[in-house]
Amino acid sequence: MWSKNGESFLPHTLQRIEQVVPHEQIGQKIFVDDHSTDNSSRIAKDFNWRVLNSPYYGIGYAANLALEHVKTENFISIEQDILLAKNWFEVIPESMEQENVMVAEGIRIPTNPILRTLEQYANINRNERFHVSIDNNIYKTEALRVVGGFPVECFTCTDQILYEIITRHGEWVINNTVVSDHIRPSVFEYYSKQIRMSDLCSRTPNCPSYNADLKVLFRIFLTSFGRGLLMSLKTKCPHMFWVYPLDRLATLRACI
Repeated sequence: MWSKNGESFLPHTLQRIEQVVPHEQIGQKIFVDDHSTDNSSRIAKDFNWRVLNSPYYGIGYAANLALEHVKTENFISIEQDILLAKNWFEVIPESMEQENVMVAEGIRIPTNPILRTLEQYANINRNERFHVSIDNNIYKTEALRVVGGFPVECFTCTDQILYEIITRHGEWVINNTVVSDHIRPSVFEYYSKQIRMSDLCSRTPNCPSYNADLKVLFRIFLTSFGRGLLMSLKTKCPHMFWVYPLDRLATLRACI
């Protein structure tokens, strides 16, 4: 696990891990603190995690520091604000028995009811790649090391870049029957963070997001108000009228 200022989420996340992952299946619990200014490290120690401090900023660097200490054939990565599905360990590790599978994960949806409605509606028209993440995954350790570990080209797109690398060498399984909770207390807090992260992404020259078609994304944003109205009617959630355009704006901002 990597963490940055996650004290409000960590007790719930770490407690859920203890409930879901059998104790006898755990080799080490490695927690990498990415320059937190809160009590994240202390909380991790209270749950008997080994705490390391990342010398650099960003998910990729923090995850690679943890990877250096992995001694088992497989390992799991979990983000600080993910509540693992109760059936996660019963289902996801089974994929690793297939020779060509290098990474497997479930999906996650926000706990905030407005964001949850948006994601559940949008998932109908989104392909599997939309669910790519590194926040509830299991990996074949040596396979990940062979491809260079976690990418560090971008602060925010580690998952998408790694997916591109892995799928050139093997399979990345996404099981949409295993649904974990992504802790999201507030819509505005979530999108404020998304826009801040988008700013970081847009200033990263090597980020693959620069390959996005800006004309298409801008057109989608312009039509998002009408689509938001339609979503409001279909989901009976009036918030969709402004939340969907905000979501599209955050995506556009990441590519400008």
